[in-house]
Amino acid sequence: MTPTLTHTSTITPIPTITLTPINMPCGLMTVSNPYPNPVSYSQGLVKVDLLTSCSTSATFEVVTLDYRLIYKQTITVNGPKTVGWGLTDSRGSRVATGLYHLRFTTNGTTVDDPVIVNP
Repeated sequence: MTPTLTHTSTITPIPTITLTPINMPCGLMTVSNPYPNPVSYSQGLVKVDLLTSCSTSATFEVVTLDYRLIYKQTITVNGPKTVGWGLTDSRGSRVATGLYHLRFTTNGTTVDDPVIVNP
């Protein structure tokens, strides 16, 4: 008699994590590191996750290594929000490869994160 092997598996769902602002003062914003970083033209978009406890206006800017402004947008953040930059300047032209700074300013506080754009 040949032994029979029986295998039973159970699939356990992976829990979803939802960011919620707990005891965060109104006007305070947390900013994730840009991802992917480095980013390539084929990926087309670099993202940053933002989180606030209340509706907050912020300025999103992209500047060159010598802090020349190439892109600017005013955004409203209320809770979690993902902001993307399409690797273009304010006229819609694709930026050159190199190092850029993504800056988020709200209530007088600025967060500056570098991102590398590869071909």
